[in-house]
Amino acid sequence: MDDSSPHFREIFYDTALSPAPQAMRSVREPAGTERVPFATDWPFTSALFLAAGDPAPQLNETFSPAERLAVERSNALTQFPALAARIGAKPA
Repeated sequence: MDDSSPHFREIFYDTALSPAPQAMRSVREPAGTERVPFATDWPFTSALFLAAGDPAPQLNETFSPAERLAVERSNALTQFPALAARIGAKPA
């Protein structure tokens, strides 16, 4: 990577319901897992996932269970601390 690569770790990468391993690895490599929130558009796409269960099992191909919890929950709580405080949530 070029000289700007350290700056890539300062950006949050909204994945918007794209669980494909290729997509997840393309943001994980420059950013790590701390800056990847998954499904930030969830309320608007819940009609796509009518069946119960895991809507994005492909995430298991890229993230460990602890990393997946961060990607699906804790990273967003870190990015929005006022919201986390308001709903009484704590990052895992």
